[in-house]
Amino acid sequence: MTHWLKFLRWYFTPIQALRALPNGDGAFAAFALSLALYERFIRCDLKYNQGVSASDEAFRTAAAADLGLTYDDFVCFWEIYRNGINHQGSPKKNKRGDLLYHWEISDYGEKPGFRNEVDGTKTVTIDPWKFWEYVFRKFEQQPDILNKSDTYAFGDIY
Repeated sequence: MTHWLKFLRWYFTPIQALRALPNGDGAFAAFALSLALYERFIRCDLKYNQGVSASDEAFRTAAAADLGLTYDDFVCFWEIYRNGINHQGSPKKNKRGDLLYHWEISDYGEKPGFRNEVDGTKTVTIDPWKFWEYVFRKFEQQPDILNKSDTYAFGDIY
């Protein structure tokens, strides 16, 4: 079985099932998978396509550029959403200096947005379903990237 077929079976099909849940209730689970897969794609692209380091610093720099964010805005987005969801099951507030960042998922863009609030805080917005579609398109356009990871290679199905 090809890695692309495994990707479709293990990620695409389950995420489509989550999407079918009423009231958008599958969004958190789908978003968590999307964030992990996004990191996989960017790190594999750096290491195997570009032949450069896939270190944390290189990942953050490349991901920021890919999403059209500053480095600091990407780090804030990643801390709120990826680290929050994957470590505690929910996005989290993030304080950077004196500035407090909140989160909001709804019908926003496929990439993170930053909104200034009247109380002086900021809100980081995103649509988890559109982000999933963005990530899926990356793999759809370069399915061979799934064959390149040696550390996190897909296993076999028996």
